[in-house]
Amino acid sequence: MLVPWVKPPTEFFYARTRPYLAEHGSKQRADSYFSDAGVTQVVFDLTEIHTVIDWFEHMRASLPYPGWAGGGWDSLNDVFEEIADSWPFPLVFSFVGIASPSGEQLRLLLQLVLTMGRLEDDLATMGKQLIPVFYEASA
Repeated sequence: MLVPWVKPPTEFFYARTRPYLAEHGSKQRADSYFSDAGVTQVVFDLTEIHTVIDWFEHMRASLPYPGWAGGGWDSLNDVFEEIADSWPFPLVFSFVGIASPSGEQLRLLLQLVLTMGRLEDDLATMGKQLIPVFYEASA
């Protein structure tokens, strides 16, 4: 079953195109917008996530991620169809706690942005809407 898509509230973001990047202060207004639209939201706090291993452990704890899936970026491609069947859509992934990343955390963040864009596109071909939003850390 196809569900209505929600227009991302780009007035809260730095740009009107993907990836959606926003200051922390706009999160509450965006959350209210998504909630009013009936969108399911999952928050990933990146404050203590510094490695790919940290990310996949956090993701497994936050989502119905299959236990048999691996812990690498390609595992998302291996299981996204199964994952998609158990997620309520439309779905927003809010990434918070992003503060001046460097080194491995910067590489992780860049990979997250790229991977979420691909996952967003892959799910769209299945008629399912994912909106990843990346928020800066609070001041």
